[in-house]
Amino acid sequence: MVAAVRIRSCTPAELPALVALLDEEFIHARGRSISLAQRFPGVLSGGNCQNILIASRDNTIAAALACKRFSWVTPARVFKGAMLGFVYTHPGSRLQGVASRVLQTAARTLEDAGVDFAVLFSVQSDFYLRLGWAQADRGWLGRYSATRGAASATLRADAGAIEALRPRPPEGYALRNVDAYLHLPLPAERLELRASLDGSAYAIYGLRGDSAYVYEIGGSAAGYDILWKDICAAAHDIYINAQEDSPAMRWFEQQPGVSWNKQSQAMWLPLAAGRDACDFARWYIPYFDRI
Repeated sequence: MVAAVRIRSCTPAELPALVALLDEEFIHARGRSISLAQRFPGVLSGGNCQNILIASRDNTIAAALACKRFSWVTPARVFKGAMLGFVYTHPGSRLQGVASRVLQTAARTLEDAGVDFAVLFSVQSDFYLRLGWAQADRGWLGRYSATRGAASATLRADAGAIEALRPRPPEGYALRNVDAYLHLPLPAERLELRASLDGSAYAIYGLRGDSAYVYEIGGSAAGYDILWKDICAAAHDIYINAQEDSPAMRWFEQQPGVSWNKQSQAMWLPLAAGRDACDFARWYIPYFDRI
């Protein structure tokens, strides 16, 4: 007889065991390094355990997910959002509907808390579509092979300076606190926050070996060129995350040699009454903010 599954918040005492399972699934099994707890310290922490759900069976973790709440600002109002990530099912509990139950429990919990919508990013869109999620993604992924040269003269940027320059698209944007700049998105192993010499533009990118991952570039387009040269000097294979029809993407489209692919990983779930009318097709969560 299969033991019943209980879905509840993770406890601080259980968190190390959960992190070990998540690291095995998303880090070690994929040839990556650096624990998810180090990469996302604000999400996989004891202080956020109330937003981490686990399905437990016989005192073992059968499935789990983590949630990060945030505010989404539009000209009309501020929405309460929740980003889900690290959706995990133990190999011995797969194909039993456990992950679906955890996701449904998370949705009910967030709805009861007055959250307007949830968002997550996955290549397994069919699974989430069956659970009522909608797919809408304004992201594009660019690829570029650089001829490495001398690094340009740029400055290390701090979180406060970047926040002052971050674009505020009329369709809305996610508020970001200073702690967000402690994140190290996969698969990078080092984070770079760089600014042009006059401080009018910034770039956020990660490095791993001979690869660079551009998460965000903003501020004055006049400073993009020197930041781009700095990135090209640091890596050969460059991956660019950009929002459709944004100033940054329009600038990158003018750079020869960049090839583009439309993304389809953003999944949205309306939660509060009336939120199904939200135009998720116009919204974009920067790669740097995702979990």
